[in-house]
Amino acid sequence: MKKPIVILVLCLALGLASCSGPLISAVGEANDLVIVVDSALRGSVGARVEQTFSTESKWMCGEEAYEILVTTPEDFGNLRNRRHVLLVGTWGNGRVADLVRKNVARVPISDTAEFHITTDVWAARQVVATLMANSPEELIGYIESHGNELLEALLTASCERLADGLCAQEEAAGVRAMLEERYGWSLCLPSGYEFDSGAAEEGFVIFGRRRPDRFVFVRWIDSAEEEGITRDSLIAARDAVCRAYHNGDIVELRRPVLVDTVSFSGRTALRLSGWWGNMELVGGGPFRTYCFYDPDGHRTYIVDVSLFAPGLDKTSLMRSLDAIANTFRPHAP
Repeated sequence: MKKPIVILVLCLALGLASCSGPLISAVGEANDLVIVVDSALRGSVGARVEQTFSTESKWMCGEEAYEILVTTPEDFGNLRNRRHVLLVGTWGNGRVADLVRKNVARVPISDTAEFHITTDVWAARQVVATLMANSPEELIGYIESHGNELLEALLTASCERLADGLCAQEEAAGVRAMLEERYGWSLCLPSGYEFDSGAAEEGFVIFGRRRPDRFVFVRWIDSAEEEGITRDSLIAARDAVCRAYHNGDIVELRRPVLVDTVSFSGRTALRLSGWWGNMELVGGGPFRTYCFYDPDGHRTYIVDVSLFAPGLDKTSLMRSLDAIANTFRPHAP
């Protein structure tokens, strides 16, 4: 059996087995990442790690996955409350190894390179990853062999933590209860979103926020059984929904459109990531769409988030929108 490269530890604060967590909250944007590496490894290992986690997102038209700050353990003190932290080092006498031993106590010392993700080490709503090995050569080899997996694992953990934070807000509880009662599904929204339910009888509602423009829509269709969903059929379905209810936006096929199968709301979903365009309104921006069938409620759902933010960095905004989408939950009748 292949050994997993990621272990999620849900309850860990300051090395204690307590669920009370740190008293301070993590700060930073949704795409900020602080990489902590020993000074002796900064030029070799640090450069490869930075390259891995700043990989350009094709569907985001070249924006990097994370805005990265590389630092050393000696200069890490004022950065411990950042939203995302990655500790990279070798077991032995390095300062990074000391940080891991003292503060991320559940990461075991191993004979092989390993990558772990945990939460709430120095701040609440924080994601902390560790990448440790027994030599610099072993670290470099592991990064070169598993780089894409490491990036995707951190992106997933980041999205999940953002989603948890949204649902923990007191205001979100009332919205969730209202949506569940009215429509049989729920999601968690931050403050500032307006709600348009004018087409709810037709199975469509949309939430929007301005400056910059952000949208979340849910489309649901009652169906006795699951119908096969493909990349092309989902693109066509999204275009049809937007023509009917949302300004006529269409998927911009001249730009990269990525499709993958993911776990979403406890179901297997098809996910589209791409760029929308609107010739009449002369606009466009990134979107992400999830489509899945819920056998308990006998419904097919399309959950979509999109952004119009000309001149702004879009990765952080889009990641926060994706976190909203990932709070979606169908509720059985």
